[in-house]
Amino acid sequence: MYQEPSTEHRSEILKRYGENERMLRSCEVLSMLAVSRTSWWRYERANLVPPAQTLGSLKYWRLSSILHFIETMPSNRPQQFAA
Repeated sequence: MYQEPSTEHRSEILKRYGENERMLRSCEVLSMLAVSRTSWWRYERANLVPPAQTLGSLKYWRLSSILHFIETMPSNRPQQFAA
């Protein structure tokens, strides 16, 4: 199950990558992680990935959440991350 980073940890992550907080659309997230929409949807349903923020009818993810997810994702993807 995915655990959101604290506010302090978000700042540290963004500083480490030289980025400012921004919202990412699904196409940006999918390209960063090299996963299909179907796989991402499955991971969302299983609470394995950062939760989306809904703005209007669109879903967005915080850059810091995605970077935290990438840093904490196991390098030898377990079965739950298999596409």
